[in-house]
Amino acid sequence: MLGRSEASLRSYLKRLPGKENVRGIVMDLSETYRRIAQEYFPNAMQEPGLLSLMRRHHWKLSSVQKERLHQYLAQESVLQALYFAKQQLNGFLVMKSLKTKRAKQLLPKFLALIRQFEQSPARALAATLQNT
Repeated sequence: MLGRSEASLRSYLKRLPGKENVRGIVMDLSETYRRIAQEYFPNAMQEPGLLSLMRRHHWKLSSVQKERLHQYLAQESVLQALYFAKQQLNGFLVMKSLKTKRAKQLLPKFLALIRQFEQSPARALAATLQNT
């Protein structure tokens, strides 16, 4: 939906079916979006900043941030699986140098990770990893 203000979204949000069934909302810290979420999605738990937490390397999160993220992911099994697979992929990507013996040990895990992405909403990522 185009528009960022409540005024530009009002008619769309008023007729949007199923608003009462929305359980969670992930958004940035915009006060406008928080007001919209409270007014139009009263049953939803707002999680400002969760998307930001999911984008970061897990080793850069504080213990409080990790706990908040893990509580949310425990309720969303698909997101949880994708998050942990992404973290595993990040672990491979930040390796600076590998000796042949270690690379041979890690290759089956890397290929298994690609197969996991193939069976998920991240199929395009799997294709990219296979073609590079």
